[in-house]
Amino acid sequence: MKKRKRMLSAALAAAMCVSLLAGCGAGGGSADSGDGEKVTIKILSHWSEGANEESDIALQMFDDFMEENPDIIIENEAVMGDEIRDVVATRIAAGETPDIWQFGCRGSLVDFYNSGILGDLSSSYFAKSGKVSLDNYTQATLDGVSVDDVVCAVPKYKAVGVFMCNSELFEKYNLDYPETWEEFLHCGEVFRENGITPTNIGSKGGNPSHFWHSELINQYNAGVTDIENLSTNLDFTSEAFVKAAERCQEMRDKGMFSDDVTATGDWDPSIAYYNEGLSAMCYTFSFAFEGISDEMVEKSVIIPVPELPDAERDTSTFMQGTVNECYAVNQESMEKKEEAMIKVLDLISHDLILECAKKGLLVSVDSSIQDQVDLSRLESPMLKKALEYHEEHQTEASPMVWQNLPAASLQADYQSYLDELWSGAINADEFTEKCQKMCDDYKSQQG
Repeated sequence: MKKRKRMLSAALAAAMCVSLLAGCGAGGGSADSGDGEKVTIKILSHWSEGANEESDIALQMFDDFMEENPDIIIENEAVMGDEIRDVVATRIAAGETPDIWQFGCRGSLVDFYNSGILGDLSSSYFAKSGKVSLDNYTQATLDGVSVDDVVCAVPKYKAVGVFMCNSELFEKYNLDYPETWEEFLHCGEVFRENGITPTNIGSKGGNPSHFWHSELINQYNAGVTDIENLSTNLDFTSEAFVKAAERCQEMRDKGMFSDDVTATGDWDPSIAYYNEGLSAMCYTFSFAFEGISDEMVEKSVIIPVPELPDAERDTSTFMQGTVNECYAVNQESMEKKEEAMIKVLDLISHDLILECAKKGLLVSVDSSIQDQVDLSRLESPMLKKALEYHEEHQTEASPMVWQNLPAASLQADYQSYLDELWSGAINADEFTEKCQKMCDDYKSQQG
C-alpha cells in the first residue's frame, strides 16, 4: 500500500464552544500557495483507514490524486462522529481553520457563516467547477447548505431511513408487525417478557434518538411547520414538540429501550445490537447499513413507523431523509488557493461520491451522479431494500429538529438533553424546560 500523506486525530484538549466563533478570525488554515510552490489542502473528515469502505476509497483517491497532481498535498485528519464539531471550533480558535471540513447542515453552518469563515460558493466553487453544478441539486437540498439564502457548503449525500422488524422474532412470538402505537407497545411488552429489547434506539450524543424524536413530531401537521420554523421561533413548547417528548418518555418507562441506552446509543452500537438479535426492531439510516449482515437483511421487514394515537399524517408517506452532511469550505482558502481547492472539492464532491454511490455506500443528492447508478446492481443489499421500500411508498423527506437549530451550541445541548431523557435522568417536562431555556438564553445573547 502506498504511503499515505494524511494526519490522524490525536487526543484533543477540551474544545471551545462554537459560540465563540464570532470573536475569532478565519485563521487561513494552510496558506502554502505561491508560484512554483506546493499547495496544501487540509481536510477534517470522518475518513479513517480501515473504518469503512468509503474511508478506504477516499484515502486511496487522495493518494492517486497527489500522484497526478504533485503540486497539491492533501492532509486528511480523521475525527469520528460529532466530535468533529468541537475539533473545528478548537482549530478556528487557534487560528488553524481547516480548508474543508465534513459535518452536518443547516444550523451547523450558521456560526461559521456569521463569523465570516464561510462564504458564497455559488460564484466561487459552483460557477467554476468542471464537475459539480447547482442545477443538479433540488432547492430543498440547497436550503440545507444555505444561510440567509447564501449557499455556503457543498451537499454530500442523502440519509435513507428505515424502521424494520426481525421477522424471525415476530414469528417466534406470534406477533404481527405493529401499525399503531398501541400495537407497538404491546409488541414491546411481549419481547421484554422474553428477554429481548424491543428497539435498538439508544441515545449517545443524541444518536440515534434525535432522529426518532423528530420522527414523532412529524406525525402532526403542525409539527412539520414547528420544526421548519424552529430556527427563528426557537419554540420547544409547541403541542407537537411536547407530545413527542412525552411519547419518548413513555417508551422509556415501558422498556422499549435497552437498559443501557448509552451502550446501545450512536449508530454502530445500535446496529450491532440489532444485528446480534438482541433487539426485535431497528431504526437506522443508510450511513449505518454497512454494519447489517446479509443474513439480517434477509430476515428484516421494513415497515412504516407506528402511528401515534392522534397522528395526523400517514407514516408510510414520509420519513427522515434530507441532505445529511456537507463539506464546509473556508472562504479564505478559496480566495488564496482557488485552483487547488476546486480540484480537491471536485474530487470529494463528485469523484468520491460517484464511486460510493455506484457501490451502494450512499445516495447522492446530485442528480447527475445518482442518474448513473443502476439500483439493480447495488452491492449493498440493505440499501437496495430500503430504496425499493421508499420507491414503493413514494415517501417524502421530513424536517429534522437538530438541523433546524440555528447554532451548533444549541445542537449539542439538545443532544445532551435527549441523552438525559432516554436514560431517565429527566422526564419529558424537564426535557422541554431545558430545551426551551437553552433557546431563550440563545435569543437573549443574540440581542
